[in-house]
Amino acid sequence: MKKLSDILYRVSTTALAGNTNIDITDVQIDSRKVQKGTLFVAVKGVAADGHQFISKAIEQGAVAVVCEEMPSSKSDGVTYVQTGNSAEAAGLIAHNFYDQPTTKL
Repeated sequence: MKKLSDILYRVSTTALAGNTNIDITDVQIDSRKVQKGTLFVAVKGVAADGHQFISKAIEQGAVAVVCEEMPSSKSDGVTYVQTGNSAEAAGLIAHNFYDQPTTKL
């Protein structure tokens, strides 16, 4: 478990709504795998846009969302972090969440 503020280290953010001093238990880009305490990163892909699944991720327990476009309506108790490139942010977030594994290679 890590604090969202620590996980966001070196992530370029353009807007923030909510509290970054919250505990994160998991990081996911697949809304189907979200559980309580998860940080959901909405990534735009070739076949699907993760932004379409933000509501589903929150319903399943996401406590924070990283996105390129802020949703027009926000859920109470959920932190939203806007970034220019959520795919790039996902890499940095994973690096921070999993204790910088590339430094141990």
